[in-house]
Amino acid sequence: MAQVRLQSQISCFLSVRDELVVATVDGCLSRLRWSGNKNENATLHLKDIPVSTDLQQFRATRPSEEEYVVEMEYSPTLGGYSMVLSSGKAVFVIPPSSRGEKTVSVCIIVKIFFNQISIILSKILQTL
Repeated sequence: MAQVRLQSQISCFLSVRDELVVATVDGCLSRLRWSGNKNENATLHLKDIPVSTDLQQFRATRPSEEEYVVEMEYSPTLGGYSMVLSSGKAVFVIPPSSRGEKTVSVCIIVKIFFNQISIILSKILQTL
């Protein structure tokens, strides 16, 4: 029986095709094969991923050391992960392998505008 050692406590995990994506509280995203081997080439660290507010800006920041993934889903259509961080931020991460590159992941903060959503829902309800 194969064993894989992770450096920190698991915060969430997700099955994606032939691998299990495991997020830990130290901000690491590891991909584990069902055979029990860790895919070292696909390991990501949140603190190493530049985060932008949109794809039009070149300027980016890094997540804090305390932030980690608490929930995630994979989108094969977009080739990336939608994630909720421990800080409450929602982000979308596109790993390098999805874009055919070996170097940098892309991450964008997903902003939700509650006032605009409330106005839209209010207008819809008024028309019913």
